[in-house]
Amino acid sequence: LELLKRLLNILGTGTPAFRSRAIKALGIVVDANPELMGNETVKQAVELRILDESSSVREATLELVGKYVITEPELANAYFPVMAERLKDSSVSVRKRSIKILRDLIVNHPDIGLKTSICSNFIERVVDVQEEDTIKELILQTFHTVLFTDPNDVALQSTGRVGVDLQLKSSLPEDSAAKSKTPMKLNQEVSPQIENSTPAAKDKARKNKLKRFENHSLAIVDLVAAVDNHDWLSKMLKEILGEVDGSATSSRIRSPRKRSREALNRTQSVKDMCDRIVNCLANFLIKLEEGDAPLVRRTTSGQALNYDKQILAVIQTLAIFCEAKPVLLLPHLDTLSPYLRGDNHLNKADETSVVHLITTILAKTYRLVENPNNA
Repeated sequence: LELLKRLLNILGTGTPAFRSRAIKALGIVVDANPELMGNETVKQAVELRILDESSSVREATLELVGKYVITEPELANAYFPVMAERLKDSSVSVRKRSIKILRDLIVNHPDIGLKTSICSNFIERVVDVQEEDTIKELILQTFHTVLFTDPNDVALQSTGRVGVDLQLKSSLPEDSAAKSKTPMKLNQEVSPQIENSTPAAKDKARKNKLKRFENHSLAIVDLVAAVDNHDWLSKMLKEILGEVDGSATSSRIRSPRKRSREALNRTQSVKDMCDRIVNCLANFLIKLEEGDAPLVRRTTSGQALNYDKQILAVIQTLAIFCEAKPVLLLPHLDTLSPYLRGDNHLNKADETSVVHLITTILAKTYRLVENPNNA
């Protein structure tokens, strides 16, 4: 305790290099007792260094915090406000460090309650016209991993192998990450424990996987409901699905002839994932209409979504997927068409928005019905 007190007293003294070394020394002390990161005195001292005038000290402090919020996610709520604020730091390296910490947090803990808030903060950086392209690219790669990787790949707990793979993949360049197994292949593997278990256990495992995927799909709806600007998601979907300007070319995506087999497999994997998400969202609409298991979702403000907003958020999300690849909605026209009547028991503003969104979806998909070659 005496050593800890001395360290905390000198954290804000001396040159930036000295303060950085003091932070590393604090890390050694905390390694022996990780619970110290939850101590209010330690937390206050650490937060002051996250606001240090030196970017090297801020980055070193974030690295210290990141190590423990990932291994001890209960600390995430305590340190999230200061980490989120560093997403706007004047230093690019500090912004990247904060992104990587928050990225690893939601990759390794996909059910964490902060997921929507973290993604909302990421979106602010993506839509900021003054933000560095490297920052935007890092965030878009994060969304690719977080939103379009099957959550059941992370949840295969029998060996812990998949969770490690995802953590490594999230830190690798896109082409390197693609060399590992695709999400769909991982999802098809059955752990020995499940394979050799009783029928009841297999059925429970199947239901758990389904529920986990439903929660993942709802998390995307939750994110759409939490932000006003949805262009980033539509644009990202078009790029990773190879649908930019009607072709498979963009500043980051090569032409079909030149694309590697790994890149094509990755695109197909995302297409399969999107198809499953859209199917899930269409089923949500049916459940909502039937009053079966109300889907109470919460925005970043903590306000519960009422029935009207849930319907609108699900249809908004479907419209985004339709904008990126209309063929995804073709199997669900019978489910969506009735919403054109405008008698969905919603308030007037939401009713108008729903009718407009459904009209847009049907216009894009009916073109494919008339001319399937455009799919």
